[in-house]
Amino acid sequence: MGALGYILSKLFGEKDNCVNDKEVGRSMLAKKLQLKKILVVLDDIDHRDQLEYLAKDLSWFGKGSRIIATTRDKRLIGENDVVFEVETLLDRDAIKLFNQYAFKEKVPNKRFKNLTLEIVSLAKGHPLALKVWGSSLHRMDIIEWESALVRIKKNSDVEITENLKISYDGKLIRLDLSYCESLERFPYVNGESLEFLNLKYCSSLEKFPEFLGIMKPELKIKMSYSGIRELPLSFFDLQPHLRVLHLSLMENLVSLPSSICKSKGLVRIDVSNCSKLESLPEEIGDLENLKELDAIYTLISRPPSSIVDEGLCSLEYLDLSYCNIIDGGLPEDIGSLSSLEVLKLRGNNFEHLPRSIAQLGALQTLDLSKCRRLKAFLGFRMAEGLCSLEELDLSYCNIIDGGLPEDIGSLSSLKELKLGGNNFEHLPRSIAQLGALQTLDLSHCMRLTQLPEFPQQLHTIAADWSNDSICNSLFQNISSLQHDICTSDSLSLRVFTTEEGNISRWFHHREDGTSIFVKLPKNWYVSEKFLGFAVCFSGQFIDGIAHLFSYQGRRVTCIAQKFALSIHSEYHVLPAIHFFLVPLTGLLDKLKANGKTPNDYGCIKLTFSEEVKKCGVRLLYKHHDSVTRICRIL
Repeated sequence: MGALGYILSKLFGEKDNCVNDKEVGRSMLAKKLQLKKILVVLDDIDHRDQLEYLAKDLSWFGKGSRIIATTRDKRLIGENDVVFEVETLLDRDAIKLFNQYAFKEKVPNKRFKNLTLEIVSLAKGHPLALKVWGSSLHRMDIIEWESALVRIKKNSDVEITENLKISYDGKLIRLDLSYCESLERFPYVNGESLEFLNLKYCSSLEKFPEFLGIMKPELKIKMSYSGIRELPLSFFDLQPHLRVLHLSLMENLVSLPSSICKSKGLVRIDVSNCSKLESLPEEIGDLENLKELDAIYTLISRPPSSIVDEGLCSLEYLDLSYCNIIDGGLPEDIGSLSSLEVLKLRGNNFEHLPRSIAQLGALQTLDLSKCRRLKAFLGFRMAEGLCSLEELDLSYCNIIDGGLPEDIGSLSSLKELKLGGNNFEHLPRSIAQLGALQTLDLSHCMRLTQLPEFPQQLHTIAADWSNDSICNSLFQNISSLQHDICTSDSLSLRVFTTEEGNISRWFHHREDGTSIFVKLPKNWYVSEKFLGFAVCFSGQFIDGIAHLFSYQGRRVTCIAQKFALSIHSEYHVLPAIHFFLVPLTGLLDKLKANGKTPNDYGCIKLTFSEEVKKCGVRLLYKHHDSVTRICRIL
């Protein structure tokens, strides 16, 4: 009665609900319209009853009346009806229409040109096919286009209209309603073929759509930024093969139904930024195939004990950052998660960690940054089982001297250690034993005055380079680590890298450009104390050359030494600051051959290849004392 009641209401001012019987309604329509010449347009009819209820007989209407009905189903057309079949689009018009839906523009992306022509050809000029296929391919990459084309070709012998039915015959494969901000509801989706459902940014949609049929195992659902308040209890009963559940940024979601745990095929759950979500179902431990659980910025302050009791034996990634977890919130036997590779707990309020964390043998990343109440790791033995740990983040944890585990050097696989923003003055000596360590972050450690002894593989370091003591200890480290590999005419030098910044004032001489010329002070070379020329530069280069000049009247003598840099940092192709030490190795032999000493040379010029923006130089000696001050570069 919906359509008929609506017509009566609009035409005659009757209330929409005043007629409850279809026959009475049709009688009223015929009685009031039989003397009027009218035009009736019925758009997109998909059932014969719709024609019979609204326009069964021309005698209902006055002489000269016309009834126009549009449909995609030829079976609904009667024998006495006059049929007008809409012509299909010309090729150029079909391409324009398809492009408007696939690319939101009339001119297609050149990379997709051939695929576009094939798909348009298969649509046979049918506008609906072009619209639906175009919309389904919008924002998809070229690999997804190729996969879709294969699927379309398989159905090329079937009627186009049959391939495009999406809500009533289970043919729907991809339903993307993202950014439909005004969408408030839609009745149901018969999604037995559904592989992807996107409701992102449907901010007005408060109720999850009704689903009919069992979903396919590969079904993926995204609902980020939607207005949905809850998930229906029956949803997960119908989705036993659901694999990925994206619920991030559903700000009104308070809880998840326990029926979620019936979807045994789930491998990823993302409830990040669901700011009102207080808990997870206790039965979540039953999800034996779950690999990723992202719950950052939720109110889940005490995760269910079932994650370790029953055991999420496949769990590899767990993020409970900023969940206001306090002491006792984490299961004491969390170390039983034998497959866990990434554990992120940053920004929480616990003071102590469960000791069993040290037993996570597969763990590669542990993030405890901004856990400001975290106290000393009393009784926490790193060496017990963290044999796979590659990244440890303890930045901004208010760590003081003695707060780091003394056996931190036992982490034999550790590649990246982040300790920035803490309050210690000294670091455990065992850091030098971290044989795999490549990156060390000590930025914003305002009380730190000396860098620790460097491990052999370290190449990237962040620290307060405005502190002279920090800079000096950096180059003392470089000197002790550097093994000058001297070939016939060049040196291979060790390089340390930090993020882009200004050249420190510790370098007495600073210049912009690809070279720097420095006048050396008298008696600058002090045997057994001079370590070399401390150099830093901003930019990129792989080799250079050092020239020493001697001036005797008008006579100029020069000796040169080439050097090559071995840069392993991830910043080597990005704007960064690089540090290295140019020793006199190689030059001394040439000096002796000429019968001269280093102090006979009063200038040095360093020339860099490639794109060097700015550089700095300082003479380096074994002890940061009066010798350094006397030999300061002027």
